[in-house]
Amino acid sequence: MKRTIKRTLVSFLIFVFSLAPVSPQALLNIDISHAKAISPEDATLSNITEDILIPVGKKFVIEAGSLLNFNEYHVKIIVEGELQINGTKEDPVIIKRINRGSFSIETKPGSKLSINNAHISGGGYIPSSVRGFTQKALASEFYAGAIQNGGGDIVIKNTTFENNQIAFVSEDNYVGSLNVNGCKFIGNIYTDVSDYNSKSNFQFNYWKVYSNTTACINNPSVENCLPLSSGNFDFSNRQTNINFVYIEGA
Repeated sequence: MKRTIKRTLVSFLIFVFSLAPVSPQALLNIDISHAKAISPEDATLSNITEDILIPVGKKFVIEAGSLLNFNEYHVKIIVEGELQINGTKEDPVIIKRINRGSFSIETKPGSKLSINNAHISGGGYIPSSVRGFTQKALASEFYAGAIQNGGGDIVIKNTTFENNQIAFVSEDNYVGSLNVNGCKFIGNIYTDVSDYNSKSNFQFNYWKVYSNTTACINNPSVENCLPLSSGNFDFSNRQTNINFVYIEGA
C-alpha cells in the first residue's frame, strides 16, 4: 500500500509539473553542470556541485572528520568500485546538503560501500521544482534516498540519518548484501527506509518514529510499526534508547 501511494504521489507531481508554464528555451537553460561525473580526486568535498564517479576497480577512502557538503540539485556519488567512509565516534564524517543542494550516494551491482560513524542529513529527493529538473531527472531521478541501494555489498554502522527527505531506498531484488546496524533514524521528512527485500538487515537500530499500536505489538511488520518506512526488511532488535551503544556481535 505504501509503495502504491509513493508511486501515485510521484506520478501526480510529474503531471503537475508538466502543466507548468515553462518555455522550451527555459528547459534548454536548465543547469546540467553535473550531468558528467568527475573523479573523487577532482572534487572539492566541502562544496560538491557535480556527480562523482568511483569506477570499477577504484577504491576511495574518506577519513574521520571529513565534511561533505552538497551544493547543487540531484548530485550523486555513484559507486561502481569501492567507497569507504571511516568516521569515528569522536570524529564522525558529516555528510549534508547546503543551500540549494540535494544528494544521493548510489551503489551499483558489484560495488562495495562501507560507512562507519557518519551523520547524514538533507539527503534524498522527490520532485520539488521544475528548476531542479535535468535531462537525467526527467528520465529517472524523481525519487532517491540519501543512500540509494542499486546493488553491491553495503555495510553501514553507527550512523545517524537525520532530517533527510528520504533516508534510504533499496531497489527491488538488488544483487548483493545489505547490513545497516547500530544506526539512528531521526526526523526524516518523507521516508526512513523503503526496502522490499526480506534479506535486508536493519537490525539494532533506533527509530524515532515508531508505532506502539496493538497491531504492531501483535504483528510487528514494517507496515504496522514504522510509519515512515515501507517494505519487508528485518528491523528486529529495535533500540529504544537514543543514546544506545551498538556493540557488533553482542
